[in-house]
Amino acid sequence: MERIKKGDIVGRISYGKDVLFKIEKKVKTDTRRSSNIKGTN
Repeated sequence: MERIKKGDIVGRISYGKDVLFKIEKKVKTDTRRSSNIKGTN
């Protein structure tokens, strides 16, 4: 499985990729990883 990186376009799989988002920033702490996303149109 490929890792998601900054600039990638992702969608909500559970909703059939109805809304697309662009990964703006990746955030990593000691206990979790998350990403800041921005909606696209």
